[in-house]
Amino acid sequence: MSIIQKIELAYCPICGCEKRYKTIQGYNRHKNSPCKSCSNSIKNGGSGNVAPVSGNKKCAHCNEIKVLSDFYKYKNKDKIRYHSICDNCKKEAFKKYQKNTGRFKKHGITKEIYDKMMELQSGKCFICENDYDVLYIDHNHDTGIIRKLLCRDCNSALGLIKENKKTINNMKKYIEEHE
Repeated sequence: MSIIQKIELAYCPICGCEKRYKTIQGYNRHKNSPCKSCSNSIKNGGSGNVAPVSGNKKCAHCNEIKVLSDFYKYKNKDKIRYHSICDNCKKEAFKKYQKNTGRFKKHGITKEIYDKMMELQSGKCFICENDYDVLYIDHNHDTGIIRKLLCRDCNSALGLIKENKKTINNMKKYIEEHE
């Protein structure tokens, strides 16, 4: 049994750009759907990828009209296209994602587990015992097991000395000898 596929051309109903789509045995379900860029814009709360006019474009996230250099540029089949969200909004969205989701996914925990750990440590770094609004998730690099929450400095220090117990003991001796 063979499936007959044809690649046909259509135009995005929002921005009017040319798009290609596959049909399976003449089934044209996606013929009148928006292009990928407009679809992404709508998913992000915009109204579609408004085609740039005279070097300006409307950001689908902040709805401000900005110069094209504020948007990521990519080639789409010999035609230059611009992302629907400006670079500033993309950076802010990524920061928000990292703060609320990304770093927890990386370590395989949820925000609720992190909040519970923060509560158990009273918002203090486990090593230096200073108060912080944000603590880093410390884990064993060999096993991946999460240990405690640490401040940036303590977490970085452990990483820089590669969690070597001998180095830690030598550092302790050095500090005691040179007080």
